[in-house]
Amino acid sequence: GTFKTGYNDVYYRVKDSAQNKYILAADLVAVPEMQMMSMSHGTPTNSITKLVERPNLYRGGIIFTMASTEMEPWTITLNVTQGSTLRTITSEINVVQSAKRNLNVFQGEDGNRYILAMVKPLAPIIGQNDITAQLFKRVDGYTYEIVPNFTVKMDPRMPSMGNHSSPNNVNLTSNNTGDLYSGKLNLTMTGYWKINLMVFNAANELLKGEEITSENEGSSIFFEVEF
Repeated sequence: GTFKTGYNDVYYRVKDSAQNKYILAADLVAVPEMQMMSMSHGTPTNSITKLVERPNLYRGGIIFTMASTEMEPWTITLNVTQGSTLRTITSEINVVQSAKRNLNVFQGEDGNRYILAMVKPLAPIIGQNDITAQLFKRVDGYTYEIVPNFTVKMDPRMPSMGNHSSPNNVNLTSNNTGDLYSGKLNLTMTGYWKINLMVFNAANELLKGEEITSENEGSSIFFEVEF
């Protein structure tokens, strides 16, 4: 597929070219980096794990915060550890801009910088959809921490249809490990939906986002879906 801004599932397969066979037992770490004109930076990633059902495949996640340009490319450095041997491979990749907004990078009221990325739904349907997202806090340009125990309030609206909402939505809350936020998104008809968001910390303090009212038709942070 294509690398895009927002969350990406990334699959890896490592081959020992000397023996012409795939390596089934290795530790993989991916280090994405964007080379900008005056600086460089990383981006949030998930740990890479081996797929039980496909033992020659490994899977991880990368959230790209911006698209590539000719002058500012992305690279992925893959560190492969097999026993006491470390091998490193670096490849330049192209990251394109997602058609719809699936990523929010913002500074919270607590002064921290956060990255909130939608993982699913990839193919929305009329009715109830499982919606998942990941939330990270930026420590520095190369370090991002998973944020547990926050709440992401959702208010989906259809701007072209009088900005009407939908019933029976369930806000995004974190699972036991905190690495994935899950909720229920109810879409009552096809078309363009703006999923307005409000992020609350563990003390239920609002960090970013606004309520939708007759005077305010949209939040400053949101996802978009269209189907």
